[in-house]
Amino acid sequence: MQHSGVNLRFLVYVFVSVLIINMDAHTHALAPVRALLGLTVAPLQELVLVPRRFAEWVSLRAISESELLDKVEDLQAANLTLSARLQRIDGLDAENRRLRELLSASRRGLDRVMLAEIENISLEPFTQSVLVNKGLADGVYEGQPVLDSRGVMGQVVRTSYLKSAVSLVTDPGQTIPVMLERNGLRALTSGTGSRQLLDVPFLDRNTDIRRGDLLITSGLGGRFPYGYPVAIVREVTVDVNEPFLNISAEPVARLGYSREVLLAWPGAEPDADLTPVDVQPIPQPPVSPTSILGGSILTLPGQIPESGGESAPAILPQSTPQPAVSPNQDAVNATRQ
Repeated sequence: MQHSGVNLRFLVYVFVSVLIINMDAHTHALAPVRALLGLTVAPLQELVLVPRRFAEWVSLRAISESELLDKVEDLQAANLTLSARLQRIDGLDAENRRLRELLSASRRGLDRVMLAEIENISLEPFTQSVLVNKGLADGVYEGQPVLDSRGVMGQVVRTSYLKSAVSLVTDPGQTIPVMLERNGLRALTSGTGSRQLLDVPFLDRNTDIRRGDLLITSGLGGRFPYGYPVAIVREVTVDVNEPFLNISAEPVARLGYSREVLLAWPGAEPDADLTPVDVQPIPQPPVSPTSILGGSILTLPGQIPESGGESAPAILPQSTPQPAVSPNQDAVNATRQ
């Protein structure tokens, strides 16, 4: 009798477990509970990472002073180069905004991003995911796009209060709407379980796609913002027995090497504190437009200077103004007719 009671309890526990698994898979009703459980497990995760952090601390202290000085010099040189490039980008961005305002076009601003650090990776052979040190407390949400310095890495699939799990683009369950940068052809990329391989399915044999084409996010679906690099086409093969092409692509992001990632909020304005305060814009020479014979003279950069040492002016043609006709002139013309 006691043995049958144990079996009954076991069946009840199995039924409840299956019910909870189905609710968690098809609804978001248990998301707060999962986040709370993740908060309770966070100290254990930090404890597991202690040996690795200690090893990193020891290896950092073992670096000699000369090596540190060399690294500082390299970083200073790289910082100077990037600051100069950033000044150029700031000038181009300001010019682009002015042109868009003149054309009454919509401006697509930069996306707000947040820096996060990868703390752990999945050890399952066919699951490509990582754990980052940002969670609900930092505004992270499920489905949020994740980037690195080169392109799209994946998206957030689970969040807790302090941590988030990110599914990489190479995960078998990950599909991203993309387009060819060369001709605008829309397509999809699917993960294969391999860190260096993506599949581009459902493109017929007449599709204009070739080796070396860059695939960027199309913005469809509302998850990934438009224009971020995803992969480069590496192989396109035709099978006469198949209606579609066999296309393999390589992710642009450094999936196995990146330590820091960027969490993006599509459509949100960038934070003000992300703008460097120690970088001053390159002073631009004054531009004095002058109206001569219906054209505006503008000094354009990169033109061959004339003998006077100044840049050659480029005349932008405008429509020739028509002289105004007075009422007296209209009367004279009518009399002549």
